[in-house]
Amino acid sequence: MKKYKVKNWKDHQHYKHRFPPWIKLEVGLLDSPKFDELSGDEVKVLIKIWLATTKNKTVGGLVHDLEKLSFMLRISKADTKMYLEKFESKGWLVECKQDASKML
Repeated sequence: MKKYKVKNWKDHQHYKHRFPPWIKLEVGLLDSPKFDELSGDEVKVLIKIWLATTKNKTVGGLVHDLEKLSFMLRISKADTKMYLEKFESKGWLVECKQDASKML
């Protein structure tokens, strides 16, 4: 299974070396055609992935493994995998080709 990270994760974080219990949600998303093309369910899952990623104590925005993420999203592993692949194809996630914990 591929490992994913949130594209431009630093844009969602205010603190660079701490892990606060929140993320930034940019007002600019309202003007983003890319964000606007997402369905309501896709928006909900994407934001939940961002929130879940905050709980993954790595600096690089590494998304949890499939099993843990599907539990955190409260959806099946098949649906989680489908969303991960969809968000990668739409540019919201990127494949992580290195250990994100070493991306300081």
